[in-house]
Amino acid sequence: MGLQELMDTISADGRRTRSSYHLTLGGLIEVLSDASPDAVVKFSDHTSPGEEMSYRGYYSDLSFDRQVEPKTVAELLGQCQKALGTTYCGYKGGDFVMSEDTPLWAAPYSSTGEAIIDCVPSNDGLILITKRID
Repeated sequence: MGLQELMDTISADGRRTRSSYHLTLGGLIEVLSDASPDAVVKFSDHTSPGEEMSYRGYYSDLSFDRQVEPKTVAELLGQCQKALGTTYCGYKGGDFVMSEDTPLWAAPYSSTGEAIIDCVPSNDGLILITKRID
């Protein structure tokens, strides 16, 4: 078994566990697909999801950094659909393909952050709910 294959096996086991308490990429796509395309998506701190990347804490997971500029449902949906099936390089190497069961995080590049655990409607759009997981 090669190193990448070993890493993929280990990552898959952890990903299944985290998927039980995280919002997944497929779950977010489903929620966004049912929402108004012009609605705004933001975190509870009023920032919006920014660029996506492999998460520093678990390279097989997907993370969004935070940005000040508002992001619409249509923009985030396009970003998530593009990420589905895309290979991202882990922070210290390795290749990780994002799938529907990929857990989501809110964290800047090279840092750990908060798990994205839900996406709920608000008066002006959708709120991504995060939780610190130690």
